[in-house]
Amino acid sequence: MILNPISAIQVGRLAWNNRRNIKKIYHTAGVTVSDLMEPRLDQLILSAARELEIQPAVPKAIFSIESRLVALGENGLPLIRIEPHWWRKLTGRRTEKIRNPRSQDARWKTFELLLSIDEEAAIRSTSFGLPQMMGFNHRACGFKSPQLFLEDMKSGAPAQVIAFKRFVRSNRRLHQAMKDHDLRKIAHHYNGPKYRRNQYDTKLANAIERYRHDFVA
Repeated sequence: MILNPISAIQVGRLAWNNRRNIKKIYHTAGVTVSDLMEPRLDQLILSAARELEIQPAVPKAIFSIESRLVALGENGLPLIRIEPHWWRKLTGRRTEKIRNPRSQDARWKTFELLLSIDEEAAIRSTSFGLPQMMGFNHRACGFKSPQLFLEDMKSGAPAQVIAFKRFVRSNRRLHQAMKDHDLRKIAHHYNGPKYRRNQYDTKLANAIERYRHDFVA
């Protein structure tokens, strides 16, 4: 099915602003999610990469590892991962058993429960969106409070990519590693000193190779 330009644009706008109805929108239009979402995301990534003076395949590779290039789930909310050890560390609730469920709906139910107990600790101990940015990095991402950070993450990919860009700029060593294309240092400063346990540098190299032609003019 061939769409005329007007209907394609309309579908794109609806897709960004109404994720709960995304399947219905794309089915009606006769296109897939990747038809509209990935080109749009690539534009956001390319813009951020130019400002950071890094190869755009690097942030795209990171996003693919962290969230499979998904900003908002089918529930219309950012993908999250709760880090129980950070929850216990920030709240002192050492004996409390917090699980990180498999489904995003279940994770959000757990997250909302944690919010009701300690809002700031809940946000700080959870990662969000495309870059799976931890809430305790809210200041590095340009927000005065975890709550403001969370609200911005909920708005979708544009805000999430901007937060990632700010975070990279705030971390001189990470930024330089990206400029130098030093994958081990990128893995160390983004994923942590134990990055070798999950072969983050290898995953990064493979993903960069996969996406390096996506931004060729």
